[in-house]
Amino acid sequence: VFVPEDLKDDKYWCRRKKNNVAAKRSRDARRIKENQIALRAAFLEKQNHGLRDDNEKLRLEMKDMKKKMAKLEAMLGQKTVEVKEEVPSSSSSPSLPSQS
Repeated sequence: VFVPEDLKDDKYWCRRKKNNVAAKRSRDARRIKENQIALRAAFLEKQNHGLRDDNEKLRLEMKDMKKKMAKLEAMLGQKTVEVKEEVPSSSSSPSLPSQS
């Protein structure tokens, strides 16, 4: 807002000075807040990258464990079949002598 020279008294200059100080304080506070946000964003990006790496490692480990589990289940399945084949069925077992 334009103020004519003849209205620029001591009261005007005092208000201008206060306003300039307040504006500088506001700009400084905004700059500090922006810097804090930038630092926080950088920290979170780094943390997110680390978590993504951890997640990928765990996915690979889980995939490996699933393969091992499937292999062990297959081996266990074969052993179960072998054991069942070794156990004689009731029809082929010798019969007990009858008590007549």
